[in-house]
Amino acid sequence: MARGIIYAAHNNYAEARAALATAVTLGARSPEALAHLADSILHSEPAATSEAQSAIQRALRLAPGDPWMLDLAAQIDKKPADKMEAPDPRRLFQSRPPKEW
Repeated sequence: MARGIIYAAHNNYAEARAALATAVTLGARSPEALAHLADSILHSEPAATSEAQSAIQRALRLAPGDPWMLDLAAQIDKKPADKMEAPDPRRLFQSRPPKEW
């Protein structure tokens, strides 16, 4: 478990995820281990929100009032904002020409 947390501290989230998943598989059941696993999943593969959600929910069952875990759960639940496309400059002038024209 410690190795996974160290990897995460150095922004090596894929390695952290692998190490923490191994620790949990081998019996690490502390809320911290599960929360760090969820965090490393979120950072290493943002599309795997269901896996991260499962890990953080398990952690919150063990430590329901932990502020960091609650904040992490909120980050996992947050849907990515739709990207706005930059407007085409030609269309801007067609729809509203500058005042000095």
